[in-house]
Amino acid sequence: MIKEGKLAGSNELYEKGIAILNHFRGSTRDTPIQAPSSYDVMPGLHRLVAEWAFGGTWDRPGLEIKYRSIATISALTVLGREPQLKNHIRNGLAAGVSKEQIAEVILHVMPHGGAPTTLNALNIANEVFKDTPDVSFDPEPISIAQTEEERQNIASEVRLKVYGKKGPVPVIKHSEVYDMDYAMQTIGYIFGVIWNRIALDLQSRIICTISALVVLGREKQLPNHIRAAINLGLTREQVMELLYHLMFYGGWDASVTAMAIANDTLYERA
Repeated sequence: MIKEGKLAGSNELYEKGIAILNHFRGSTRDTPIQAPSSYDVMPGLHRLVAEWAFGGTWDRPGLEIKYRSIATISALTVLGREPQLKNHIRNGLAAGVSKEQIAEVILHVMPHGGAPTTLNALNIANEVFKDTPDVSFDPEPISIAQTEEERQNIASEVRLKVYGKKGPVPVIKHSEVYDMDYAMQTIGYIFGVIWNRIALDLQSRIICTISALVVLGREKQLPNHIRAAINLGLTREQVMELLYHLMFYGGWDASVTAMAIANDTLYERA
C-alpha cells in the first residue's frame, strides 16, 4: 500500500530539521552544533543532513520521537557507528529516553550485533552519562535464573507475549542449526534474561530488534518480528514509518527491501 501526501518544500524541511536539532542540543543556532570535519570537505552537507534526515525524516508523523531515538540508537549500535552513536545518545536524553532505557536498548541488541559492539556502545553511553550528572541513573542489574529449566520457562512466557504462540522461536528449525540444544540454551538467555528485563517495554524492544535486523540486512528474520510488532500493539503505519526512518542510518537499499518484506507480510498476506 502506497501512502501519498503533499511534499514539503526544501526551506520548510530545513527549518523543521534545524528546530529538531536545536531541541536536541539546546541551541538557537541555524547550523548543527559541533559540526563534524566532514562538513568542511563537503560544503552544504550540513544543510542536506538537517533538511533530509531531520526535517524530512525525524519530523514525519506516524512514529513518536522517542521511538525514533530508540531505533536510531539500536541501528548505530549494531553497525558500530560510534561517533554518531554518542550524539544520538545525547539526542535520546533530550527526546525523553531515560539513561536506563538507553543502556537497555544497547543491551537488547547484543544478540544481533554481538557482544563487542554492545560493550563499546555502553562505554560511549557511560561517557555521555558522566557528562550529564544532573540526570539520574539507576540501572537495573542483570538477573539470571540459576537453572536452564527456569530460563526456558521464563523464555516461553515472554515468547508467548511477543509472538502470540508457544514453542521455539519460529525462525529456528532443526535443519538450520548445528546443535539444537545449544540454540535453545541461547534462546533461554535472549528471552529468559534480556527480553524479560523491566527497564524497557516490549513495544520498545521489538522496535530495537526490527531496527537491528533491518540495518544488518537480516531479511529472513524480519517477517516474524514484523508480525510480533503488530501482536504487541504497534500499527502497520508505525511499522512502515520505522522502516522509512532507518533509511538514513542503514541505507536506502536496506530500508526499501525491509518495506517490501513488511508490505508482503502485513498487507498481501493479511
